[in-house]
Amino acid sequence: MSVLTVGIILLLIYFVSLALWRRYKFLKLREELGLVGPSTDFITGNLKDIMRWDKENGLENSPYVRLNLADKSFQWKFIPLHTTADVF
Repeated sequence: MSVLTVGIILLLIYFVSLALWRRYKFLKLREELGLVGPSTDFITGNLKDIMRWDKENGLENSPYVRLNLADKSFQWKFIPLHTTADVF
């Protein structure tokens, strides 16, 4: 093999390992900050939890996941943008 081929292979190995290391550090950031939550998978992240939630509650409820969690955890009230005239 030529020097150019070896160099390209080494660069490819470097960038793949760098991408894997950044993914690992990104997924461990929550634990480093001390936040609680479901454990993450290296490949899918929390996608398995979202799919399990959709199976339990149905797909028609999936757009409201964030709003339901905000209501339960922060006691916020959601005000749709089309009702701003009534609020002010």
